[in-house]
Amino acid sequence: MRGRLAATTGRKIALRDAHQVVVAGRTEATWEGSDFMDMAKRLVAVALVAIAFVVGLNLILTPVYHDGGPTYPVWQVVNWFMAVAVPIAVVVSVLRKRTVSGSGGDTVTREYLSATAVLYGSIALVILFYWGWLWTFWPENETGLAAQSHINHFPWVDVLFTWVVGNTGFYLWSGAADK
Repeated sequence: MRGRLAATTGRKIALRDAHQVVVAGRTEATWEGSDFMDMAKRLVAVALVAIAFVVGLNLILTPVYHDGGPTYPVWQVVNWFMAVAVPIAVVVSVLRKRTVSGSGGDTVTREYLSATAVLYGSIALVILFYWGWLWTFWPENETGLAAQSHINHFPWVDVLFTWVVGNTGFYLWSGAADK
């Protein structure tokens, strides 16, 4: 939208960049492209990448530090951060897919494939993560093979989480969300 002119109520508005709008020769800040929104996106991006890094690292190190007991106290804390990051990743991936799909054209681009993969990955992540996480609150409801399936699926969820949430964080950080 840089350098694009639009007429509204008889005045010309020139969109200089994502941070400034010039109306009748006077520069006005915009909320959508403001420094506040850029900073908020960057903070969310840092948080998402940090959570993805912690989940990936904890997945690798759990066999090293875990005492073999039935509870996983570190994961009980990390899961709460994951529970917040998953919906954020879904919302960002839906908005990203909408932006890419709305650009028109019948060609399939790298950005389109990436946005689609992250969107479907985030949908799968929501289903798998909350299914397993909610089970951790009432594990006595299932025994035997059912309980074992919950335990066995968590590493796959953690790998998917690291990929989806890390990708979403890098996407927000890169500023591609401003397109």
